[in-house]
Amino acid sequence: MGFHENEKGNITGERSILVTCLPLLLVVVVLSTGNAQERKSIEGVVLNERNEPLAGANVVLLQTGLGAVAGEDGKFAIRFVPKGSYTLKVSMVGYESREIRNVVPGEAKALRIVLREEPIPTGTVEVTSRRTARSQSDTRTSVQAMKPREVKNLPGAAEDVLRSLQALPGVLSPNDFSSQLIVRGSGPDQNLILMDEVEIFNPYRLYGVVSMFNPETVSEISLITGGFPAKYGDRLSAVLDVKNREGAVDANFHANLNTSLTNANLVLEGRTGIGDQGAWLFSSRRTYYDLIIGPIVKNLKLVDGDVSFPNFTDVQARLSFGPFEGHKFFVNAVASRDGVDIVSGAGRTNPDSVTVFNTTYNYTSSLTWNWVPSSSQLNSVTLSWYRNDGRTVFEGWVLDPALNRDEFKDIQNDSLKALIKLFNLNFYSDFSIQKFSLKDNYSLSHAWGLFETGFGVEWITGDLFFKLDMDDELKALIQSNPRHSAIVDQTKQVQNYAKLYTYVQNRFAIGERLHVLPGLRLDYYGLIDRIVVSPRLQFSYALGPLTTIRSSWGAYYQSPGYEKLVDQRQFFDFTGGNLNGLRPEKAIHYILGIDRWLDEKWLVNVEGYYKDFTDLIVQQKYTTRTWEASLTNRSDPHNPSSWTAPYQVERDSLTAVPVNGSWGEAYGLEFTLEKRNKSVDDRLSGWVTYALAWAQRYRDGAVIPFNYDQRHTVNIVMNYSVNDWLTLGAYWRFGTNFPYTEPVGVRARIVRQDGTPTIATDFAGKAILDVDYGNESNINQERLPLYHRLDFRATARTLFWGMRWEFYLDIINVYNHKNIIQYQFFVQSDGSLGRRDIGMFPIVPTIGFSARF
Repeated sequence: MGFHENEKGNITGERSILVTCLPLLLVVVVLSTGNAQERKSIEGVVLNERNEPLAGANVVLLQTGLGAVAGEDGKFAIRFVPKGSYTLKVSMVGYESREIRNVVPGEAKALRIVLREEPIPTGTVEVTSRRTARSQSDTRTSVQAMKPREVKNLPGAAEDVLRSLQALPGVLSPNDFSSQLIVRGSGPDQNLILMDEVEIFNPYRLYGVVSMFNPETVSEISLITGGFPAKYGDRLSAVLDVKNREGAVDANFHANLNTSLTNANLVLEGRTGIGDQGAWLFSSRRTYYDLIIGPIVKNLKLVDGDVSFPNFTDVQARLSFGPFEGHKFFVNAVASRDGVDIVSGAGRTNPDSVTVFNTTYNYTSSLTWNWVPSSSQLNSVTLSWYRNDGRTVFEGWVLDPALNRDEFKDIQNDSLKALIKLFNLNFYSDFSIQKFSLKDNYSLSHAWGLFETGFGVEWITGDLFFKLDMDDELKALIQSNPRHSAIVDQTKQVQNYAKLYTYVQNRFAIGERLHVLPGLRLDYYGLIDRIVVSPRLQFSYALGPLTTIRSSWGAYYQSPGYEKLVDQRQFFDFTGGNLNGLRPEKAIHYILGIDRWLDEKWLVNVEGYYKDFTDLIVQQKYTTRTWEASLTNRSDPHNPSSWTAPYQVERDSLTAVPVNGSWGEAYGLEFTLEKRNKSVDDRLSGWVTYALAWAQRYRDGAVIPFNYDQRHTVNIVMNYSVNDWLTLGAYWRFGTNFPYTEPVGVRARIVRQDGTPTIATDFAGKAILDVDYGNESNINQERLPLYHRLDFRATARTLFWGMRWEFYLDIINVYNHKNIIQYQFFVQSDGSLGRRDIGMFPIVPTIGFSARF
């Protein structure tokens, strides 16, 4: 397991229990003897009129006792069907049943069955569930799925895919303002995010507040929080696989408009007439913050000139052609722009003055060719292009961070400059990350299971330039904080590199109860010229028809690269010889879980995991000598004579050079209880999750709690159908919150005067004091206050003007609890430490509506 016993030493009791429970080894020899008789099957997919998959649809072969249930992707397969011609019946609550006659097993063309929605009579309710019943042959562990409808209706999630996933076990966000995913003790950069088989480096809009995924066009949302199979790679933690639906094929034109106080979302779609199921889909989204908030702030004279508050616009298009004798083609395109322009106004009360101009663009395009040579084979080829670029200009004067901002309100900027209370800070950056990729995935369904293999090639260009200009005193102040990253004044980097991979995996059965998925993956990382091999192993065992055990083990690697800098929020210099000897990061996953259906409505799942991280890439340390002074008279720290003369000490600083200088671990236990509604009498649905987790990092003998280490997390999601037109929803979340670094006191600021180190003084001759955060051993040793928040949503549905309407009221933080995102520490006038609480979302009500026609 690579414990590095000399450093890790004793394993705690909690870890010992978890590791002991997890299967460390499952030896399986994949040897199949004899020739199996050729079997025929009937396969297809069940969709609604908007081309969204209908998970859970019942498919029955009327003349036999055979049948199937459509999976999350709407696909079904009835195997081992004798030769003949049959009638297939497909049904689902809320849809008209269909019968398809003259169905012959073994036909190469998969069936495509579209069900029409039918009005639900008064007294019935919408059937909802976060997941459908998984087949016991599904060996994947830690699979979390959400339906697009749940994304739209989850209270407080802003109808956003990434925010909705934060309601699942093992998933956190850095704060209320971010849609980034923190999965089981790993950073956002360690998650692989795919949309229609294309890897997305920057899936965020509005600077991380929301994501690029449009809930009106998404068909599948699948998150694997650990132990993912060999077809996925180059990430240590999790995989988010999002697929968009095809346009509606039942008419030439459909439209859907969804609008609220802050944004609008328009979707247009219809059939193309090219092929039996050719369709087109176009969507566009835009925020209103610049149109609504901007004029208000201007009237208050908080800003000057032409101001554009944070806003984004994106458009997406999808075309499908075919099928043509087993061939089908898809064309996808996405373009988006985020922008903000701010100039501080003369009427502001805060002492800072800043000018910010920023624009970020994201472009994605892809062509996918699906070929079905037979009923048991599928080959999918995707050619894609992705580009993320942007430009930022920041100019301004910022208040000395050691001071209490409230004491300097309404003081003229020029006066503060004269008193040396403001620091000049200017920053300029220009970046571009571009990727071309080609990938091929092949699958073969055989009598014992499913064989999959594939390969991929990526060509990446990273082009980065930035220049930082700040006062030397401010730079020294930042570098004295043990948590600071390296400060680089200017850099220009251009790198071209390739990544290649191939994989093979085969799911098969051993007897009737045991299903095994061994896999092997090979990656080549061109930036560091390294080849790695990743073995993976998963299995599922049916204890009975309602109870399944699943487990997985695997090795996972992650390469450095410019494409990961967005989520890392940490700069690395990949130029020159800085990459010599650098190894990819590595993690080993151990997972064991069990799920059981208590009855047809209640599902319970318990899962334990352990992740062992090695070779983590961090900024290189170097030891430097700096000047300090010791306090001798604590009653008057502002008196320069209360301090000793400056003396030199050694202190660690950081550079932007990447090194394999850290390791870590994350482990925990997760519990989920889910309630489904199945009949007209079931009006309540939802889920409850609890996660107990630990996450730590180690470097040079120091134990550092992970930035997002949260010991206890609870999510409670409930939906109640009051009647056939009104649904109420509530989402309550609780967490013991993240660690932070508490200052250990104050220290005197040291400056050089005529080359001699001396204690800095202000215009009145008082010693200038800074906040002292101690050394590395003090990092993340305290906890922020408990986090909890209740969100509420009411949705009303009706039909008029020949359109289906939904009106909703959504309230974030119903009881207006102040959750703390961070503390700002400063030195008070008496020399003691002061603290300002920085909160997250207060109570935020929103109203909106959607219309479909």
